[in-house]
Amino acid sequence: MLNARTGADFPRLPAAHDAGIPVYRVAHRDVVRWNDSDLSPDTREEMLALVTCWPIGETAPTPWRLIVRAEPVRASEALHASSLSMRSSSVVR
Repeated sequence: MLNARTGADFPRLPAAHDAGIPVYRVAHRDVVRWNDSDLSPDTREEMLALVTCWPIGETAPTPWRLIVRAEPVRASEALHASSLSMRSSSVVR
């Protein structure tokens, strides 16, 4: 979670979609106060939110939270991301 990057590349997405596994792309990464997360269970938007204490590894109580929000990736986007990843890796070689 600490190294989550916005718009992270997923070279194996097509296989996950073929297996029926939901795939998400990191959309936002924020550090906010515990009572200012802006997360609501009533939202109609499909998303995944991962929340943990901030800073990572802190043992004392802290009012800060790291929130990583991810949005679903459609199968067509997964195929496109995979082909871009394959092209860029072949250029690097």
